[in-house]
Amino acid sequence: MQEARVANRFAIENTSTPSKPHVSESAEADLKDIFATIQLLASALGFPVFDRLAKGPKKNLVFCKGKDASGKGQYTEDGLVVFKDSLCRAKATAAVRPTTLAAIEAMKQDGVLEVEGSQLRFTQDYAFPSPSAAAVVILGRSANGWTEWQFADGRTLDAGVRQNLGEG
Repeated sequence: MQEARVANRFAIENTSTPSKPHVSESAEADLKDIFATIQLLASALGFPVFDRLAKGPKKNLVFCKGKDASGKGQYTEDGLVVFKDSLCRAKATAAVRPTTLAAIEAMKQDGVLEVEGSQLRFTQDYAFPSPSAAAVVILGRSANGWTEWQFADGRTLDAGVRQNLGEG
């Protein structure tokens, strides 16, 4: 529970914190080994519950701008991480899928997004599985994230990453 809370990658519904039981030193070492295996398997299966977002230097920044929207982030092995204080358009167009609208509502309920006038502000760094998922939330319309996210020099994420023309 403690590792999942620190990683803060998923909403945790269990509000109780279990106490740490007393176990021998050798048993604790075995349990840590088992936990490392569980962590690896969960991540490999697409559930990085215990994996913390990389907090290293923010480099190769990408930007996504539109009407009432200004996102800043970084493309990583976790997907596209949108940084805290990025702004989204609060009112999405009719082209946005109901599942995406539900995800945005869940992000508001979980405190990831907060209403700020005609915009939504990210209260923390947030990893999206793809650049397009991030772009749709930021712009409030259907979008191709590979072309909407751009480096400071104007290159698209597609040109900078997928076409191997450099990394920013």
